[in-house]
Amino acid sequence: MPDLGDLPAHRPLPATVRRDARRRLQAGLAPRSGRAVVGALALALTVLAVPLGAAVLTVGSRTDVTPAAGAEIPQLQAVPPEQMFDARSGAPRDAARRCTAAGGREAARWQPILTVSARGDTVVAYRTGSGARFCELTPATVALSAAASAAGDGTPRITYVSALGTVAGVTGPGTGDVTVFDPGTPDPMTESGNPAVTRDGVFVLPNTFSGTIGSLRLTAGATSIVVEAADLPRAVTPRTDRPQPAGDASSAAGRGLADCLGGATPPIVDPHAWQPGAVLALNDNERILLGRYHDLLAVCVRRGAPGAPGTPTVTVDEGGASSGLRTAEADGNALFFTRTVFYGFRATSQGASASDTVAVTGLVKDPRVATVSISRPHRAAVTAPVTGGTFILPGIGLNEGAGPDGDRSRISALDSQGRPLGSAMISS
Repeated sequence: MPDLGDLPAHRPLPATVRRDARRRLQAGLAPRSGRAVVGALALALTVLAVPLGAAVLTVGSRTDVTPAAGAEIPQLQAVPPEQMFDARSGAPRDAARRCTAAGGREAARWQPILTVSARGDTVVAYRTGSGARFCELTPATVALSAAASAAGDGTPRITYVSALGTVAGVTGPGTGDVTVFDPGTPDPMTESGNPAVTRDGVFVLPNTFSGTIGSLRLTAGATSIVVEAADLPRAVTPRTDRPQPAGDASSAAGRGLADCLGGATPPIVDPHAWQPGAVLALNDNERILLGRYHDLLAVCVRRGAPGAPGTPTVTVDEGGASSGLRTAEADGNALFFTRTVFYGFRATSQGASASDTVAVTGLVKDPRVATVSISRPHRAAVTAPVTGGTFILPGIGLNEGAGPDGDRSRISALDSQGRPLGSAMISS
């Protein structure tokens, strides 16, 4: 083994080297065609200044990466499922109240095990006298599974699936890691399975798969089984317990957003209730449509020739880890969060596609914010109005927020009079 105590002194990489490494990684990034990209496919790119000049590509749960010929194979790091799905012991008071109401009189004796959330979908796992039960909540609906216990030999069982792409079940005592793979939606980033949150005899993957789940491969430790579609529990029909105002279905933006959300994978929670936000034609072939539902941001990118927009790519962001690592996003603040989108892809000599241009989209959390502006270390500022609680800042270079002296871009929020309300740093 090498002597790690005898490494050369740390030496920052020149800015030109960092830019070149980053662009070479980007040469392997291309949008997929044929289906909507999973909402959790958020991408965060980070080039680290290490002694050997290695480039590290950090991703959330999934992404579309095909290394170009001659490019280094990037190191991939996944967000742990407990962090990705915001796993918490017990159940928040409001969620417990809704689940108890759905379960009736006997629900008062249920013991909450844990709660997980992703993109507006919340699942509470309960221990009951009849076995484990799962309660799935959106802002508008509640669905409750039947009770189920682990098999006598400890073999894991899938006991709940939903039209929101949630899969959950029970395991034997002492079972640690559980992964679930859907062969119907293969993805090179998840061929070994999607890691579930596993705790105290239950496992949960909220809002992860397509709305129509076929056979699934379930792996727990050394045990790996294929559960055919006919052997999966029937999806529970959710009940609306908190009706939400209907979204705008009459305007062109509203119709465009509804068309985007209708085919997304994983499915969008309460798609009828989303309101359209900012819309922007990035170029002749790419267009962004934003939507908002409470504190959820939907980013829909349409790619295709005018009049033939092609399949939309949809990402739902809640400003947390379920949408991917936040490395390339604005630092946490009380005014807004961002979701960065690559566009302007071009063919490379290796036969792949590349882009070093991003649009910074975002959702404002403070109603006073009327305008946002990004100031960049070496280029002019870009300003955008807030529309429907969302914004789009186009034409940002990949490395503009990481200058040679460590300087970063800054996004400022202003009120309707142009007065600053606050700002946050961002590395584009």
